[in-house]
Amino acid sequence: MGDIIFTKGMMDMQGALNQVQELLESGDYNNAWKQLKKLINELAGSSEEGELKKAVRRYKFMLNLSRDINLTNIFCNRVMRKWEELAWGDEEYVEQCRLLNRYIDKISNDRKQVIREMHEMHPLTAQHIIISVFEHFHQQLVHTSPDDFERLLYLHFTFGLETNYESSISALSAMLRDWKEDVRIGRFKGKEVKVYHFEDEIIVEFSQKLMPIIRSIHFLDWIANEVSQHTTTMEVTDSEVKLFYRDFQEYRKYMLPMFRDQTRKQNTQRKLHLLVAERFSWSKRELDYEKVIKDSGDRHFSLKIDDVEFFEAYKYIAEISYQSYLKIKIEMYIMNFDELKCRGFNVLALYFFYYSLMAVAFIYFMATRHYEDTREKLPLFPYLRISKNDIGKMLIPVLAMITKQEFSQKDIDNLLAFYEFGSDKLFDMYLKPVIIFGDEVVLVPSLFMMNDFPRTFLHLLNKLNVNFEERGDTYEVCMRERFMQNGFMVFTDKFPYNYNYEGNMQSGDIDIIARLGNYLFVGEAKNKFEPLDSKGQINVDRTIRKAVKQAKNFVKYIERNPQEFSQRFGISTEELTTLTIQPFVLVNCFYGSGQVIDNIPIVDTSTIEKYFDGEIRVYYGDKVITSHLIRSEGPIRPQEFRDNLYSPYFIDHDVYNFSLQSRHVEIIDDKKFMIGPENDHDHFPSKYLLSEAIAHIQEISE
Repeated sequence: MGDIIFTKGMMDMQGALNQVQELLESGDYNNAWKQLKKLINELAGSSEEGELKKAVRRYKFMLNLSRDINLTNIFCNRVMRKWEELAWGDEEYVEQCRLLNRYIDKISNDRKQVIREMHEMHPLTAQHIIISVFEHFHQQLVHTSPDDFERLLYLHFTFGLETNYESSISALSAMLRDWKEDVRIGRFKGKEVKVYHFEDEIIVEFSQKLMPIIRSIHFLDWIANEVSQHTTTMEVTDSEVKLFYRDFQEYRKYMLPMFRDQTRKQNTQRKLHLLVAERFSWSKRELDYEKVIKDSGDRHFSLKIDDVEFFEAYKYIAEISYQSYLKIKIEMYIMNFDELKCRGFNVLALYFFYYSLMAVAFIYFMATRHYEDTREKLPLFPYLRISKNDIGKMLIPVLAMITKQEFSQKDIDNLLAFYEFGSDKLFDMYLKPVIIFGDEVVLVPSLFMMNDFPRTFLHLLNKLNVNFEERGDTYEVCMRERFMQNGFMVFTDKFPYNYNYEGNMQSGDIDIIARLGNYLFVGEAKNKFEPLDSKGQINVDRTIRKAVKQAKNFVKYIERNPQEFSQRFGISTEELTTLTIQPFVLVNCFYGSGQVIDNIPIVDTSTIEKYFDGEIRVYYGDKVITSHLIRSEGPIRPQEFRDNLYSPYFIDHDVYNFSLQSRHVEIIDDKKFMIGPENDHDHFPSKYLLSEAIAHIQEISE
């Protein structure tokens, strides 16, 4: 669909769009519509109309993703009617929004009806039923193992597994938000708390009602995001809704980051394993879970953990937390992590507190497995309900030892409140995984085991406006060092400039200047988080456009001031005339990488590192079963490096073709929804890399 290009004259439009978004998030739909209508009327027919149309799509103003069915009539339908009134084209997109809203509202109504059926219960009874249904489904996912073919295509397997889990967490977050709001306004009438077993008829009945909702919410949200970002065609029959991407290259731009991020998780884990092993030399023993659990009635147990037993379990979690801490520092270049503050806490204390909760959840998860195996029955609670004081008794000694600080029960209460679902208006179980009701805390074990916390923690801090001041500078220094280590002549600092051109002062700077052979590579570096939503993508697009402009301006500086540049860089002016100047933009996220804008390539850090490494590999478990060189052996060759900037390995070798060509299908209410490329992967065979790997696996299997 194309990027939104933000010019100086469009800042008023951007501010107005942000105000509309804020009004929608606060539930003020009428004023949001008035604000947007005013903006549309002002810009319709102007030179900025095209960018406004793109923004309306990218902000998904025609789609109801709020979980509040009132938004459709008060806001979305009005936007669609205005679009049609102005004859802005793309009628198919408007029809897609109408159809999706119909199903989204139906699922929202179904979800709210389930909650309404619980209003005669005590709120804790309703909460127990909701979490029990979801957590039993989650634990089935946790125990899902790949077969041989899925181990080869582990990227595809984990993407599918995580998509199912994300769908369930989206639904659980929506259900608990409804539950929390209905508790606040006193809609639950039950006076007595009743706890039902998962096999009891009432939970079976609610499970049958909730499962279609679990599978539909995230899938519909995903389709809504896709049709807003890409131009798609739609075919609707009595039994099917088919959506096909018109522009495969545009589709690939948005999908590649997700698949590449899956691969990075696996590779990072391998790299960090040795560092973690070096850090921790302690011996670990398996817990005797028979000593940890205390039978509490016919179908349940409680935890019985002293400081020694808890610390033994925490040893495993400490290694995981340190590994993920290294991941943040290494991948995101946040070297001042332990100096940052958020909501009155040291960020590192917040970070390790999460992993302390994870240790508690992990103990409960393993105790549950032990209970099922030894008692041959399911426990009453697949999740942990525990008091704030009991959490304090377990965690205060451990946190004091790790952080070298004293903690009180009040500190524990405040730390729990920081992660409380709904606090800071964040109704997202990934970001806020702790459910609190009075003095009781609920921990959902699978959430701590499935969450990619290093990533979600950074996004949480970002949403809370934590300032990562040193990120950019550290990133630039590290990347300059990597270029030097691989044979480039590098200017060892940021390169600022200031000069007069035709009566106007021109100024700026460039982050990376690296010479190799007869090429001079000049790069603008941006250390960005991987965007989680379209708003984040808009911000990254804007950052990349700005970086492209900065790189172009620096090339103009060199061309207009060759003598000054040569002297500062340490070469002769004559030597400069023999060099080919190649600008590029370097980003530390997968989104946007692989593009070429104004003949300037956009490349990500991982691609540069992989090129320096020189080889791509396919793993079967921890074993490399096939690999290929992506550059000539020996020293880096400048022409090859330039070619890699314009055609990086993941495009040139078609590494992710199989996953990109896959279609995604889900049954929603009365129809089968399908979205994907018009031709499936059978018509687009991957290049030799995946073919060789598949042949190798087949040979092993035989």
